[in-house]
Amino acid sequence: MILINYDGGAPEKTIPEVKAWLIAHNLKLETYFDFDEKLLQELSVSALPFAVGVSSNRKIEWMELGELDWTKEVSVKN
Repeated sequence: MILINYDGGAPEKTIPEVKAWLIAHNLKLETYFDFDEKLLQELSVSALPFAVGVSSNRKIEWMELGELDWTKEVSVKN
């Protein structure tokens, strides 16, 4: 799992806040930032949050808008 953060904020403020949150929650996840909205535009995302399932050959298998409860089995629509 990777995280992609977009909050429209200033990178010099957001990046340390996100890193501190990950450390506080003992999470070691690759994290990227989309301050210029290129990924949002590329995927035609109209709402946040969203999740994307990507196969080992880098093909998008599914996308789900809205919050997911990752503590339970996730059922997504293709």
